Amino acid sequence: MDPGNIVYFEPQQFAGGREVPTNYGPVPGEDHLGYSWHNYCPQVFFESQGIPGTDVRQCEEFSAERTRAALDQGERMHAVGVMSEFGATDNIEALKIDAAVADRHFTVKPRKLRTLVRTYPQATAGIPTELSFDPDTGDFRYVYRPRALGVPSEIFVSPLHYPDGYAIDVDGGRVMGPARDNRIRVTATGTGPVTVTIRRR
Repeated sequence: MDPGNIVYFEPQQFAGGREVPTNYGPVPGEDHLGYSWHNYCPQVFFESQGIPGTDVRQCEEFSAERTRAALDQGERMHAVGVMSEFGATDNIEALKIDAAVADRHFTVKPRKLRTLVRTYPQATAGIPTELSFDPDTGDFRYVYRPRALGVPSEIFVSPLHYPDGYAIDVDGGRVMGPARDNRIRVTATGTGPVTVTIRRR
């Protein structure tokens, strides 16, 4: 096969939301195998469809069992397991559950995580006009036209990209107090554009 790279096997689609046998096993003569699996709690789908009686808190048990089964499958294949897909929802509670389970089992790819977890504006008191983020350096630049003076814009600052802290520069506004939960708040000091720049120290 390919001795210089990992060959990933992935089960059929429905295996992401229920226990489905894959029938995968070791590949003779191949030591670089990966098992790529998905984690989609049915309760999240049911809730999105407005089905009564659904509760995403039940996803804690589902996610833990789904992860255990996937890691066991990887062991049977002599393959490294990675949860390569999850979170196709805007339900924050469901995302927290899946991410916490992934942390406990070390099923994340650090380089992929640094690309997906980004510094970005979560709420803007105005009209966004420019946004850029470099996942390699952590350099972030955001420009918006304020619409409501005194109302803060909120920016999530990725904890992965600034191991020694970060420096914030705001032109046309100011930072309101210290960061809380990896979030900073910025308010405009006038009617002109607000430019927020964040760089690694």
